[in-house]
Amino acid sequence: MITMRTTASALVAGAAALLLPLTAGCSAVQTALDCGQLAVDVTNDVQQLQQALSNAGDSPQDAQNALNTLSNDLDKLSDKTSNADLSKAVGDLRTQVDKTGDQLDAGKVPSADPLVDAAGKISKVCTGD
Repeated sequence: MITMRTTASALVAGAAALLLPLTAGCSAVQTALDCGQLAVDVTNDVQQLQQALSNAGDSPQDAQNALNTLSNDLDKLSDKTSNADLSKAVGDLRTQVDKTGDQLDAGKVPSADPLVDAAGKISKVCTGD
């Protein structure tokens, strides 16, 4: 009887040991997919903001709206990630979003280059380049 319990326990432990890497693999795949989707969303937001900034002299509200969209997507991303490198990249982009907002509030037309560079860091983290 003890031998059957020991054998059954060993089988359960062995099955768990085999399934753990599969579960971790699925988690890693899901994280990569989430990160990739996020990188696409942020890149699209930055492109829209870049276009809006080029017309900010004529329509500053469009630039502010695009900035708000990017900021909201960054909030969603911050909530989803526990990756230190991605969190830093998001923080860097958040800093540039804040600086851009300050410049818009001051009536200036900021350059989109720092935003593009910071968004590139997110893509780099997500793609592993």
